[in-house]
Amino acid sequence: MGVTLIGASGATYRFEGPFDNLDDLAEAAGVYAVLCMRAGKIDLVDVRESARVRTGVENNDRSECWKQHCLGILKYAVYYEDGAGKQSGTNVMNDIIANYYLICGG
Repeated sequence: MGVTLIGASGATYRFEGPFDNLDDLAEAAGVYAVLCMRAGKIDLVDVRESARVRTGVENNDRSECWKQHCLGILKYAVYYEDGAGKQSGTNVMNDIIANYYLICGG
């Protein structure tokens, strides 16, 4: 399926997912989007970067905020930093954060 997020720069970022299961997330460098699916709609809750995405999601200090503010099902999408010509994760994360209101991030 995939999830496309747009940065403040106008750049589009194609994320893999959304995933329900953390086992579907690789231990690779990337940017992950925390999503809330409710009534067929997906809302962006947070965006973070991690050198090990699965561990980053599992150990994130904002996870209680995610659970508190998502009245649906939490899902995750990932933009891995493994492709040639891809921007650094920090740049991608900051570009996206600048373009969205994130209830648990920013």
